[in-house]
Amino acid sequence: MVVIRDSTKEGSQVTGEVVGFDTIQLRLTNAMTTNEVVEKTPILGDIPWINRWFRRTCIEAVGIGDMSIPMADISDLRVLGTKTAHPCVVRA
Repeated sequence: MVVIRDSTKEGSQVTGEVVGFDTIQLRLTNAMTTNEVVEKTPILGDIPWINRWFRRTCIEAVGIGDMSIPMADISDLRVLGTKTAHPCVVRA
């Protein structure tokens, strides 16, 4: 199982099982994308101390199935092993 941050979209990540990879792309199965969506009131959402009352953050998750990700779009790759193993972080 891997967790990948997409460099093309802020707050977007993909999780899935690696089927194969090469220098061009990473192929996943059972993939799911999650996006962090922030909605705010135009002026009040920008004021530092009171913005938390005028903004809403939600996470939407979408199951994709099989997908390929270009290696150039990966900004952070986290490989999750067994339950006793520590996650290994690989940065591009």
